[in-house]
Amino acid sequence: MVENGRNGRSVAEAMERVSVAVAEALESGVSEEDLQTLLFSSATAGNGSGEPEHQGYDPEAVYDDLPTGLIDVPTAIIKYGVNPNTLRGWVARGHLTMCGRLKGSATGGGFVLLCEDELAVKLALPKNKGGRPRKRPWKYCTS
Repeated sequence: MVENGRNGRSVAEAMERVSVAVAEALESGVSEEDLQTLLFSSATAGNGSGEPEHQGYDPEAVYDDLPTGLIDVPTAIIKYGVNPNTLRGWVARGHLTMCGRLKGSATGGGFVLLCEDELAVKLALPKNKGGRPRKRPWKYCTS
């Protein structure tokens, strides 16, 4: 069982608790926007000071070892089953915060580091099925 390092609980157990809490909140009538705001604010205020836990990490920094609370992209792909292009898109659009890079190449590129708690909250949120609505077939149109 993989532990997240801070409180000895596994990330899978934490995600299960978050999923159950989200389902209960949606059943009780909480809007999705309010729920997303609440989850994001609780995930970023984990150190009690109101600022994100990854606040102290410099996005331009290159680390030799993986700092506590961060996860690299290849590990996140295996652990959470997320497409790497999805992670890159979330970072580019600002849904996830890049917290640095792990030393791994001669040019200093390495692997992108993400806050694991922020990623777990993002994956636990309900999916936004936005986009263009489906066209109705011509035989069902009334006009």
